[in-house]
Amino acid sequence: MNIYFLAFIAFLISQSEVSCEVPQCEKGFIIFDKPHNLLNGTYFPDGFKSSSPQLFPDNYSCDFKINVPQNYFATIQLTVNITSSNNKSAPVQAVDQMQNVEQVFSTKSESFYFVSNGGNIKLSTGNRKVQFGFSIFWDTYQFIQTKYLNFSRSATLPPLYSNMPDQQVVITADTRISATIVPPGVKDSFQYLRGVLFFDGTTRNSTYLGTGLQLLTGKSQYVSTSNQMLISYIGDSWAVNNSPIVLQDYENTKSICKFEWILCPDDQDCDGIVSLDGTKGSVALQLYHNKFETSFVLNKTLGFGKLEVFDGGVTKTNLITTYDVNRSELNLPQEFFGRLTTLVFTGETASLTFTRRDDAFDETTSFGRKGFISSDSYGNSFQEAFHINAPVKNPDTIFKVNIATADLSGSTTLIVYCYRYIELTRELSFNSTNLPPLNTTITFHGNFLHIEYYPNGTDSSKLFLNFDIEKSVTRSSEFFFACVIVFLFLF
Repeated sequence: MNIYFLAFIAFLISQSEVSCEVPQCEKGFIIFDKPHNLLNGTYFPDGFKSSSPQLFPDNYSCDFKINVPQNYFATIQLTVNITSSNNKSAPVQAVDQMQNVEQVFSTKSESFYFVSNGGNIKLSTGNRKVQFGFSIFWDTYQFIQTKYLNFSRSATLPPLYSNMPDQQVVITADTRISATIVPPGVKDSFQYLRGVLFFDGTTRNSTYLGTGLQLLTGKSQYVSTSNQMLISYIGDSWAVNNSPIVLQDYENTKSICKFEWILCPDDQDCDGIVSLDGTKGSVALQLYHNKFETSFVLNKTLGFGKLEVFDGGVTKTNLITTYDVNRSELNLPQEFFGRLTTLVFTGETASLTFTRRDDAFDETTSFGRKGFISSDSYGNSFQEAFHINAPVKNPDTIFKVNIATADLSGSTTLIVYCYRYIELTRELSFNSTNLPPLNTTITFHGNFLHIEYYPNGTDSSKLFLNFDIEKSVTRSSEFFFACVIVFLFLF
């Protein structure tokens, strides 16, 4: 008898959990205000857990208004799960104080941030089976550190500012500030960019420009009206540290209408194609890698237009090469060695093929190839080695090297080796007492070239050289031409 009774009680409990009453939304909206005790978060529905969100009935609609007082912000952890749907529209919308709308289809404990005066979470289930819930915690701004960053219009390598929890930065430029952002390595970290806030001035009372995520997905630039800007990070995830903000003087970027990017996890080659549409104006593609990652290699270009490559930001002094995207075969593959490389496309449309394979730059498919080698960040260098192969089965290839810049101050050295398989055919070593001839062609013979640059550890260390790969007259060709000469002489 006890067993049947206990089973009946368990049945009643399970039924009550399944049919848990959904909060009414009689006015079409529910308002959430900051509690007196900030340690007490607000949960909707009551008792919400992200591991088992409440199932809401069909055709349930409600606008959840989250108020945020001045000098506060709110962190929302949102969970949405659709168990059945034939509807292509999102059941949830997140709307910030500037009326920017994000469509949310499915997520678990995803972070959203609202600043003064607040924002809205809108739910409309329709005929879908939607599980839904969120938590809200309000807090005051408590920045441990305020940094100050100045840069000039002529800076070739623009500041790359990486956010950290409880930190903000005041930026000052010569004229106006352009801020763009590169993506973190994984898409799951995008959510934390909502906590990166941009203000048009030096305080949080200045005009609010938007979030880091809006900047990234909008493929745009935030521009200050004066020469100062404030960037604050109100989240607690260190993932944003892998998504640096690129700061430039707006006079250098004002002709660019769109900023593209490549999402590439640290441990992947990321072979892929980037399409650029220049019909409405110039388009920039910003490539970023940290010093422990392989940099991007451009393998192929198609289309109609001009592609300018800048080592760092967009300034006339650091333009390193220009491609006609319809005729670039002999200039590829080309690795872009700097921490930040900006490609600016002007024209109709272009298709660019990239990879981060370690050996992609080494490969040469045909004679006549031209390219360049530069130190990492071209003026902010670490120990580096470069390797270039001749086309397959061509052991007597000619490598022509022209050194444009080589900082060999202090203990810095530059060594160029050329091999024919395992045979060393030539070695040249340069240092502060034995400087290389600049803008002069140096010729090597073999089937691969190896270059080592060991800077002295200062930010001034830099190397830039151009190379050409040409076909050599082989021994069999020499014998053939000798026979022809003898034949003509005798007959």
